Amino acid sequence: MATLTKATAKKVTFRELCEQPETKAKFNEMLGEKNGVSFLDSAIRMVQNRQDLVDCEPESVLNAVSAIASLDLMIDPSFGQAFIDTYKFKIGLRWFNFAQFQIGYKGLIELGHRTNSFLIIHTDDVRDGEYKSINRMTGEIEFEWNNDQDARKKLPVIGFIAYFQLTAGFRKSMYMTVKEMQDHGKKWSKNFRDKDKGWQKDFDGMGRKTVLKLLLDKYAPKSREMKRAIAFDQAIINDIHGQSLNYIDNPNTKVKVNLEDQNKAVERQRIIDHIENSKTIPRLEQVFEHIPDEEIRELYDQKIIKLTTKKK
Repeated sequence: MATLTKATAKKVTFRELCEQPETKAKFNEMLGEKNGVSFLDSAIRMVQNRQDLVDCEPESVLNAVSAIASLDLMIDPSFGQAFIDTYKFKIGLRWFNFAQFQIGYKGLIELGHRTNSFLIIHTDDVRDGEYKSINRMTGEIEFEWNNDQDARKKLPVIGFIAYFQLTAGFRKSMYMTVKEMQDHGKKWSKNFRDKDKGWQKDFDGMGRKTVLKLLLDKYAPKSREMKRAIAFDQAIINDIHGQSLNYIDNPNTKVKVNLEDQNKAVERQRIIDHIENSKTIPRLEQVFEHIPDEEIRELYDQKIIKLTTKKK
């Protein structure tokens, strides 16, 4: 599986990964044979239509897609349930692109409804003039909603609200101002200012997702699926069973790459560079004893053939 400590010498494309029998079997097991095939076809089309995903390490894309399938959410981003973002990470002297899973607020609502524990689960924006007060004793927030939808759309958004009520009667809400949401985004996402990423591209969607996620994570009973969705959110997934999740977009979380692995990655990349840049066979042979795996050995053999043919 692709990790932050491994960059392949010869890339297998995302389509090729999806066409492997073990991949098809995994998705058929998660979704059923008919749905598994359909889901993979949709994933292939989505990736082909996004150059940023084409440029990603393909196994990281497959792991993000697998996470969406494991949660049985819609992969088409137009449904707003789940998204795949991209993130650049430096290994040694090179930059690599990895796919990053993002849960949407509609995905959280869908997972909540499946539990049959929620009578109501909702998130929305709050417009100028609608927020009135908060009772610091009970935590209850008072709003005066503008029911003129046309007039409301012309008012600036001042915050975001999330609310749930359980079938057992317990209810809770959370309100965050736009300023609080911006501060949260800046604190927890290195990609916050990137105009092509979630916060700048869809601040409203990120605001709704964030306040709902924080509310559910803190106060709501969570199914296994919801716990996994919250854990997966903003992670580069090396293992969809949760054994290896890298939150490299989070500036306050250490990347789960130890020094030994990082040194191995740097050395591996150095050997790849040496092979690619060698102009003569003696120069190439200097790294023969240090070749770490079959993939680089294949790259080495191809270079030998190329240099031998050129010499003739």
